Amino acid sequence: MTSSMTIDPNKHMKVRKSLVAGISFLAFFAAALLPTAINAQSNQLMLADILIALRSKKVSLAERNDIISKAVTARGITFGLTPEIEKELTDTGAEKILLDAIRQKATMVKVAAVNPPVETRSKQEPVSAPPPPDFSFYQKKADSEASKGMTDAALGDYSKAIDMNPKAVEAYVGRAAVLASKQSDPEAMADYAKALEIKPDNAPVRVKLAELLEKKGRDVDHGYKVAATGEIQLDGSVTRIGGIKQKTIGARKSHVDVFLVPVDGDNAREAKRYAHGLRIIPVKSFQQALQALATLPPKP
Repeated sequence: MTSSMTIDPNKHMKVRKSLVAGISFLAFFAAALLPTAINAQSNQLMLADILIALRSKKVSLAERNDIISKAVTARGITFGLTPEIEKELTDTGAEKILLDAIRQKATMVKVAAVNPPVETRSKQEPVSAPPPPDFSFYQKKADSEASKGMTDAALGDYSKAIDMNPKAVEAYVGRAAVLASKQSDPEAMADYAKALEIKPDNAPVRVKLAELLEKKGRDVDHGYKVAATGEIQLDGSVTRIGGIKQKTIGARKSHVDVFLVPVDGDNAREAKRYAHGLRIIPVKSFQQALQALATLPPKP
């Protein structure tokens, strides 16, 4: 017995159209999962995109949820998940797999909104006022000026440095060198002597002072016959000595014009008692002795 089967062409065409539509729907959302070189934010899904896809009847609801959730995970979304939006999605057919994917991406959106990107542009730091000039500033400035031959400016800045730090040997030595270059030898010797008073073991300064004394020769005493007594200590101070009476009488008999004696103790007072016209100059230090000689008027 032969049986025959009748094929309804209209029904066959409907099946083909449904299959093609389903394939097109799958292809559209599958393309969303492919990696792209375009900025991810430009391909994020909007709420409208998801609602339209959920309402499509091209494939089953379960397949729609699966495809859309993968697209959400790959591309992200442009909206946050509020209770109202979640209800609308559920009413439209969103299942747990899709809602979980949206919820994960929605959390990331909220975090990004709370913590905006930190600006990498450097902020302009407030300009602080420069520190006021100190000893080091004037010392370096004077050294530079002296090296360039700016002697007057160097002398002024060395003096400012000394005012700020009266124990600065290098400032006295620098000023002494400038004074010597200007032929102001007595003042230069006084500064060298002060440097030795602060640091008695400074050999280079002793050499400089000796060179000036040798250069000056008899000019250091302005033509006077000078004698001195006392003990010079390592710090440059001049201390008392015994036999001051005999030393004073001996200086007078030797026709000495100026006799330098220590202020320490009663040396100066006893020397003046036996001076009988001899000029007595009490001194506390070697530096003061040089200053005293430098201020003597020229001998007539």
